Amino acid sequence: MFVQETPAPGGLRTPAGYTAFPDNPSQLRSRGHCRSLTLVAEGLATHIQSASYVLPETLGDYVSETLLTLPGTAPLHLFNVHASPRPVDEPAAFLEWKRDAERHVFHADVVASVLAARAGEGADVLAVGDFNEAWLWDDKHGTSSSREFFDRMASHGLIDVTMRRWGGEVTTQVKHPYQVDRLFATKGVELVLAQPTLSIGPPDELSDHMPVTFILRR
Repeated sequence: MFVQETPAPGGLRTPAGYTAFPDNPSQLRSRGHCRSLTLVAEGLATHIQSASYVLPETLGDYVSETLLTLPGTAPLHLFNVHASPRPVDEPAAFLEWKRDAERHVFHADVVASVLAARAGEGADVLAVGDFNEAWLWDDKHGTSSSREFFDRMASHGLIDVTMRRWGGEVTTQVKHPYQVDRLFATKGVELVLAQPTLSIGPPDELSDHMPVTFILRR
């Protein structure tokens, strides 16, 4: 399970039979509800080779990378993504990722740079979560910002699985009409992903997003 905006240390109850990654409290930088955690079933937890937050000096606890190594398969890089909609505080290292339609470098641009680097290494990548990017945003606001983001991801071999399988955008937010929750995968991973499904139901106190469910056949 990929969960974002989890409570500060001590506030999250990990479900029985699961281990939360990253599991090193010393890596936590935030005090609020912004941590991204990947909950791994006990049978798979022993196959986690490493888990850490990605560029924590820039992204905080919003994005994590967990390396899953199963016998007989290539290592799988699992990215749990919550791309804050805010510009990054120190963009100098990421200026080449700034979109033409924007004045600033945003967290999604930094995430794109990380995923593109992994894909460029030939790694198997699956990135799941809230990217805060939507085609509908462009349509409503007369911009090409999200289009630039999606085109850049595609140019680096990162497939928008939800867009491809659903044939378009489907609202995943409770209070807004956008699909910001997505699955991106490299080609080999996309081919073994079952059809993602969206659980549509009344909002509850846990989230203002609707959960996306998928199966990875490895």
